[in-house]
Amino acid sequence: MTTKIAMTFASVTTFHDNGKPHSLTKYDSGNDNSDSDSAIKHSLELEKVNAQHRVADNSVELEEGGMKLSEAIEAYKKWRDKSKPVGSKSRGLSNKVAQSRYSNFSILLLVLGDKDVKTISKSDVRKTMTVIENMPRRNVKPYCQNKDLSVWVEAASKRQIPDEDLISSKSVKEAFKDYQSLFSTFLVNNEFILDASPTTGLKITSQSRSYAPFSLEQMNSIVSYWRGQQDTDYKWIILLAAYTGARRGDIFNLKLSSIKFDDSCNRHYLFIEEGKTDAARRKIPIHQELVNMGFLTFLEQKSAGHSLEFKLFRAFKTDCYITTRFAASLESLSIDKLSDEKRRRSFHSLRHAMITESMKYNEMHLVQRVVGHELSEAGITKKYTGEFELKNYLGVIDCLDWR
Repeated sequence: MTTKIAMTFASVTTFHDNGKPHSLTKYDSGNDNSDSDSAIKHSLELEKVNAQHRVADNSVELEEGGMKLSEAIEAYKKWRDKSKPVGSKSRGLSNKVAQSRYSNFSILLLVLGDKDVKTISKSDVRKTMTVIENMPRRNVKPYCQNKDLSVWVEAASKRQIPDEDLISSKSVKEAFKDYQSLFSTFLVNNEFILDASPTTGLKITSQSRSYAPFSLEQMNSIVSYWRGQQDTDYKWIILLAAYTGARRGDIFNLKLSSIKFDDSCNRHYLFIEEGKTDAARRKIPIHQELVNMGFLTFLEQKSAGHSLEFKLFRAFKTDCYITTRFAASLESLSIDKLSDEKRRRSFHSLRHAMITESMKYNEMHLVQRVVGHELSEAGITKKYTGEFELKNYLGVIDCLDWR
């Protein structure tokens, strides 16, 4: 609780759980404004918010007028940090999850201001969610270069972010879950500060903007461009994506041991051990064009002196770099990032192009096996479907002709 007494000094009072005063710290430098600022900084440090009240360690002390949103967020953070998720061996949230969650709360504060939580309505939450839906992905340029969140909140409010740079529908839904946790779980069910949550009854219908496949002409340009580049990790990541349809993470996480040879059909293949879903575990034949371009020679060079458990691609630490650099290559090839139907073109579009092309010549269930999709329209027969041999999948890959 930050108080200012008779305009001569500021103080910070702490309390025991029973409500009795515990300690009193005075700031009396002779400068009222300076003392007030010092007291506020002492009592509460909330990210980029000039907080005016204090939240105690284990309970919430309310001043007359109710609890401010900044107070609620700070109290929630302390409560959540001490919570033990079901099935978790460690308490609290991981750093990555906490960073994302608290960033969503910062957006909430920037959109609504530091208002009394009892005055926050469903329309306020809808307004915030509209801003969230129009926020950029802040892990790519130019958005990662400016860390001032208020800049991107203002841009999102004015809908100035290009469609291809917007966050995913998954991120939008996660933000809404964070707000449900704050208002419903914490303020309603745990602290009994609110009688009802402003998130109750709201539905988030945000859908991911689907990716556009590259045309045959565009795939020809992309493959020709990367085929002519120096032998680097990045070159082979792009070419593998073009000729396998594998996901970004599948390729980035390949080990030296992931490239195997099948004697029965005299063919090398990628073995994806795990991935996005259970169906991600699969074998993908290596296209003869990749062999002709020198992939096996590249593999031999990368394997020299290393255990088979080493990663194949070790030039960079995160797979986000793959998407960023690929987007830059599209500009050099004069390929628009948006199709005429306003669908995005990105690294993932290589997968779409591969699936689109292969479906012209192969049965759906074979394509699904190779790209790691769950078998659709299989019904109960799915339980009785055994593993196919590698030779059964060759046509899914060999039909690809990007020359």
